[in-house]
Order: sequence, then C-alpha cells, then structure tokens
Amino acid sequence: MRPGHFNGVATVVEKLLRMFNPTNAYFGEKDFQQLILIKSLVREQKLKVNIIGCKTIREDDGLAMSSRNKLLNNTERESASHIIKLLKSKELYKSSTLEETKEIY
Repeated sequence: MRPGHFNGVATVVEKLLRMFNPTNAYFGEKDFQQLILIKSLVREQKLKVNIIGCKTIREDDGLAMSSRNKLLNNTERESASHIIKLLKSKELYKSSTLEETKEIY
C-alpha cells in the first residue's frame, strides 16, 4: 500500500466533483476500497452527486481488465486467474446453498 494514496484520491475526486458538479459519477467496483472511500467522502461533505458503482469487466481468463495485467508474466497471470475462479466457485456454492435452504423452508 502506498502511504497517503487514498488521501490523494479523495482530494482529487473531491476537487473534480466540486468543479464540475455532476448529477452522477461512475466508479468501477474493481477498486472497491476507493469506491467506498468516495461514497463516504460524498456523504460527509454533503456533496449533491450520486456515486454509482460499475461492475468489473473481466478478461476471458477471469482477471479484471487492467493495464497492469501486462506486468504479469504467464505464471503470475495463470495463478491470478485461478484465484478468481476459486472465489467464483465459492460464491456460486454459497448462493446455491442459500437457495437450497430457502426451498427446504
């Protein structure tokens, strides 16, 4: 983690929101911590803007689309794609278990 990173993000985003005064501002869920920070900032500063989270767009192997992916070698990319597949399988298992539980009751 880069020290001061989120403070810098908050400062820049707040300045842009105040400068342009948009009705809606769209931020990707890929940077989820940043999205939560911005929602909190808007609430605390009472800015009149709707912060809308946008779904993460993924590559065919499951990695979130990012210019940083090109920094991964083949082994690292394969490992990263296994992580998202594992998380997705756990998510599907959890949701299917919940659905089955609802059907029982």
